Amino acid sequence: MSDLGSVGAAQFECEVNAGNDVTSCYPVAETIALQDEFAAFVWNSNLPDLVQAGFVDIQLFHADSRQQVFNFSHVANPSGIAGTVSVPVNDSWWGDAGGSWAGTNISHPFFWVITRADEPNGGRPQATFTAVSHRRPWPNPSVRHKLYHPQPVALVPPIHQVNQPVQGCLAVTPRKCLRYVRLSSGE
Repeated sequence: MSDLGSVGAAQFECEVNAGNDVTSCYPVAETIALQDEFAAFVWNSNLPDLVQAGFVDIQLFHADSRQQVFNFSHVANPSGIAGTVSVPVNDSWWGDAGGSWAGTNISHPFFWVITRADEPNGGRPQATFTAVSHRRPWPNPSVRHKLYHPQPVALVPPIHQVNQPVQGCLAVTPRKCLRYVRLSSGE
């Protein structure tokens, strides 16, 4: 995760302090997501529309081309905690621009959209953030797809201190991990 502390703070903000005028708390415009790490989206699950619907659709778009990168349909809107999904920042994010990597970092703008699952054509783009490509793309797209099949991951607080690897955790540092559960992507 590029900035686990900010994700945790955003979860708290959306869970405790966000009013009905706040759709999402993370990422923010200053967020930078690095290739080969996870990028999170944190939303205010207490919005009346989302509570009423019970399920949401979440999409990630490339801000320049408006090309959809991910679409997660019919994700359960949690009750009592902020909604959070996390996806790997990988070659699928760059589209045709991935082949233009020439040895230096390339920044790409992205934004998330969340809608009620029963009204998939609504929603406003959330904060535009930056993802950074820092290596050549995988040479064989079919291998890349098998290794990076996008599936949303719901982060389950809190972070636990561990002395050795724990099954069911995403390693954040050698001594910390973050528990997770897989969500159905509806595909």
